[in-house]
Amino acid sequence: MKNSMIEEFEKEVEKELGSDIISIVLYGSAARGELRPDSDIDILVISRNKKIEDKVFEIASRFLIDYGQIFSISIRTPEDIRRLVSLGSPFIKSILKEGRVLYGSI
Repeated sequence: MKNSMIEEFEKEVEKELGSDIISIVLYGSAARGELRPDSDIDILVISRNKKIEDKVFEIASRFLIDYGQIFSISIRTPEDIRRLVSLGSPFIKSILKEGRVLYGSI
């Protein structure tokens, strides 16, 4: 059920915001295959346009209402990602090591 929900979330974001989205990446326990019933689902959205934030959070809210599932969303631009990589961010290191690309590429 969770995997199909993750796929449905990705498809919904892609459908509503496709031209603004560079990549959608699953990370954390779901990407490692360690998802528990009470786990949130961690998603990184890389976009040229941070103004998509409201729409992505609206989609995540629908999933919370419809399925009772919390999606923890992080929205970053390519510049943010490059900066975090250059700083040696543990957040980005973890995503690059364990993340599962659902759409696009990193």
